[in-house]
This record gives sequence, structure tokens and C-alpha cells, in this order.
Amino acid sequence: SDLRTAATEAVIAVVDRDGMTNLIRHGVVKPLCKLASRESDDTNDQSNTNALTALLHLSSNGPSAPQCVEDIMDAGGVQRMTEIALSSSRSPSDNDGWRKRVNLSLALLANMTRTERGAVEFVGRSVPDEAIPTSKKIEDGEGEKKLSIPSRPTLPLLLSRFLSDTYVVANKEDEEKEEDKEEKKNDDENGDDPYQHFAAVLMNASQIEAGRKFIMRLNQEKTKK
Repeated sequence: SDLRTAATEAVIAVVDRDGMTNLIRHGVVKPLCKLASRESDDTNDQSNTNALTALLHLSSNGPSAPQCVEDIMDAGGVQRMTEIALSSSRSPSDNDGWRKRVNLSLALLANMTRTERGAVEFVGRSVPDEAIPTSKKIEDGEGEKKLSIPSRPTLPLLLSRFLSDTYVVANKEDEEKEEDKEEKKNDDENGDDPYQHFAAVLMNASQIEAGRKFIMRLNQEKTKK
């Protein structure tokens, strides 16, 4: 775990454009995606969080950012990031780490869904149940958890988690506990609100017809109520 953590920290440390371009050109994205999906019981192992941070940095900066986004999608990034976004904290001690991982995964989904390909992969090509493809598997490397592609489009799945009553109640309780604590600066890195990038993902999904139909259906259901 120390070696993985050190390797991901070395990637994060590369901030010049030529260096980032060389990393992407030499295939750093695929192993970072696999590492981002890797679960570890070692609370000191930050390699999966570091891998997400590195992917976000590479896909957001420099002239090779669009290629990085393509490489992430080639590595099954939409499904990988959705699974992380739909995950739950494994223990109270992991809560902060979980929030950060969800936050980073949604930021990466926002980057991917800016492209038409990413939006199509995320929303699904059509909304009706009969047109939804069956589940598939992404083959994994040694030590990596197998990831299931959701049998329904990922947008409804993620929206159901975002609007979950359980999540809302839990957060209300957290807010009450935090009222007496000193207010901290909320930015992309700390992940205090793990779902802060969901609005960007939803907006990006509307660039394709299936996404617009899904959003319109939500509005119609709300009007009926």
C-alpha cells in the first residue's frame, strides 16, 4: 500500500503541462482508474483517493485533458465513478475519506459527461425499461474488485441516491452536530458536501435527448403530485 500511495502522490505532484501530457501519453490513466476502484481495509492506504485526485487533475488541466477524459471512459470510467458515487461509508472512521471519494468521483463524472459520449454512457441511450441493456462486467486486474455495470441507466440510480430520504435525514443529523463547530471553507478538495457536483452532472446529461426526456419526466411527475 505504501508503494501505491507513493506512486499516486508522484503523479499528483506533476503540475506542468508537458509532464501531464507525457503521463497521459504513456498510459497512466488506465492503472489510475483501476486503483481508484480498489477497496482497502487499511485506513492508512490513501492510494484510491489519490488516484481519483490525480485523474481529476489530469482531466481538468492542460491541453491533454480531453484525451485523458477519453482514456478514462475507455477504462470504464463512467461505471467505475458511478459505483463509487453510489457507495456507502464502511465505518465512522472512514466517513471523511468516503465523502472525499464520492466528491471526486462526481467531479470526474462531470468532466466525462461534458462530452456526448460520456453523457450517452451515463444516461443510457433510452429511458424506457424495455430498452435498457442487461448488466455486464468489467474485467478486473489482480486484487481489484469486479464492477457491475448497472442494468438501468446510471442517471436514475444516482438521482435516487441524491434524493434518498435516508441520506437527507442523516445529513440533517450531521448538520445539527456540526452547528457548534467552527465553519470550515468548503471547496472541491475537502468534500464536505459529497454530492456538490451532482448538479453539473445533471446539467451535462441534458445535452442528449434521453437526458432531457428524463428531466422532463421528473418535472411532470412533480407537477402531478
